[in-house]
Amino acid sequence: MRRIKPKLFSKRIVRHLSEHDEKISKEIIDLLFNYDKRIKSTTIKGYVIKGVRGRAYTEHGQFTVPNWTFVRGAGYFTYYVAHELAHIIAARKYSGAAIHDKYFYKVFCKLCPKDLQHYEIDYKKRSSRFGVKEK
Repeated sequence: MRRIKPKLFSKRIVRHLSEHDEKISKEIIDLLFNYDKRIKSTTIKGYVIKGVRGRAYTEHGQFTVPNWTFVRGAGYFTYYVAHELAHIIAARKYSGAAIHDKYFYKVFCKLCPKDLQHYEIDYKKRSSRFGVKEK
């Protein structure tokens, strides 16, 4: 896997909440370590933002997670980070668009802790056909 140095998009990530940088960095490190120890956490950068939705910028190895995910609990925040990370890893690993397809779910099911995968079914009802476990 090629190494990409992330850059902050000042035009896209404008509502970045820096007080959560340490928390999201720790989540990235933990999830990547459990997924594949060869992927360096320095090649992917996450940002907590004021906003409604998160987004993965797969070509730059960056993603955003909305601040409200903290309100839903630590488990939901971890799920959301895993979801956005899965977009980036699937795009890199399978050389394609990071959509919710079988490649995305192949990565997601290995990356996201099993006890948190049920949140994905709330988001995408048909994700269970790709192996996502219900609660």
